[in-house]
Amino acid sequence: SDAMSISSDMMKKLQRDAIMTSATTEEMVTTFRALLAPGIGAGMSIDEIEEFTKVGVNAVKAMGLNSTQFVQELRDLVQGGIQPASSTLATSLGLTDEDIKKAKASSEGLFKFLMNRMNFKEMAEKLPDTLEGQMSQLKEVSTLASAEITEAFEDDFKDVVKIITSLIATVNTETGEVTINPAIIEFIDDLKSGVGD
Repeated sequence: SDAMSISSDMMKKLQRDAIMTSATTEEMVTTFRALLAPGIGAGMSIDEIEEFTKVGVNAVKAMGLNSTQFVQELRDLVQGGIQPASSTLATSLGLTDEDIKKAKASSEGLFKFLMNRMNFKEMAEKLPDTLEGQMSQLKEVSTLASAEITEAFEDDFKDVVKIITSLIATVNTETGEVTINPAIIEFIDDLKSGVGD
């Protein structure tokens, strides 16, 4: 559905969120998608849901929970259904379904209530300092950078790949026949005998 599709602007925001935190883009996108409908139902704007996703995922991650629990934990805070066994974050914050209901009806609204209550930002900033956080950040930055680099140098890459391919073999475009460069076969033979020696 349209509500579940993410605009390219939002995609970029979630990618940036992943870099600024210790979550992966995939974790951000999956959680954001899952929180979209209940978040809108709770009177939150799309931007608030994105912000809640960012700080929420980190808070849950900081508690040592894995990505399979992110959606459940954060959905409970948005729509209620808090149970001590499965709502670790809500329980640790002493929040009940009644609190969620009251916050939705209050003038400040659920988003502000949750952000104040959880002091999410502080939690979110702590996590990237861990080794796991640093490794995750490195991975996200590398993915983003390699995409940018590939785009910027696409034509150069194509030329280089063409040259490398032609050094290895020639391809007859009409017959599809591949002729391996004799120098390569010679080099492989040399290698083999070198290893033998």
